[in-house]
Amino acid sequence: MKKIINKKKFLSINRITLGAVYLLILVGSIVRVMDAGMGCPDWPKCFGAYIPPSSVASLPTNYQDIYTEKRISKNQKLAKLFDKLGFNKLSNKITKDPEVLIEHEFNVTKAWIEYINRLLGVLIGLFVFLNMIYSFFFLKKNIRIPLVGVGIVLLTGFQGWIGSLVVSTNLLHGFITFHLLLALLIVAFLIWMNIKVRNLSTYKYKSVYLVSVITMLLLIIQVIFGTEVRGSIDDFVTLTIGRSEWYQNLSQSFYIHRTFIN
Repeated sequence: MKKIINKKKFLSINRITLGAVYLLILVGSIVRVMDAGMGCPDWPKCFGAYIPPSSVASLPTNYQDIYTEKRISKNQKLAKLFDKLGFNKLSNKITKDPEVLIEHEFNVTKAWIEYINRLLGVLIGLFVFLNMIYSFFFLKKNIRIPLVGVGIVLLTGFQGWIGSLVVSTNLLHGFITFHLLLALLIVAFLIWMNIKVRNLSTYKYKSVYLVSVITMLLLIIQVIFGTEVRGSIDDFVTLTIGRSEWYQNLSQSFYIHRTFIN
């Protein structure tokens, strides 16, 4: 009886966590579409406060310069790390690309959209922690279940750090794509835990797993190309290229992305 109760408790928190992550991905897409990713130019606070300011009047007159300097300082430290890891091109881009240094004007609507996105991220942090705690019910039965639970917590923390880099690099395309892929990876691990606990992993036909893996890989490829296409559109808007000319200026990524859809 106790095992059944523990199983139900875990599956409940696991489903809630999974639903919350899906919701965060949805909210993240809204942030992207609304161009609100830089609604808060710092992280984890928003304009140096735990609650976004209600108007630009409450900010210093040179607030853009202040937050640009903070982002430059953080990017320089990040560049040193990337240099040590051998990512010299990426290091050079985040320190010398003029687009990274562009500071956005205060917009209360965008600030709150981005802030709500961050609050939801904090809530998910609580859920993944509970998911990990309940996963220890199955320590003796399958040690991989709690290990994956711990891994999800660590991955969520890493995801938060990547989110801060998305802000400091002014929504650099590669970081946005990586940020989304990490969210999908968390979803995959949560689903794996759910299947393991429900004992559905004993399904005999390995072809089902093969099809699932292939489908997941195709989805990841589609997401990568999709985010690159979206990044190109953002560039066109910044460069004031007319909407009618977008199609003509899109890279090969668009055609690959379109082929996958078809």
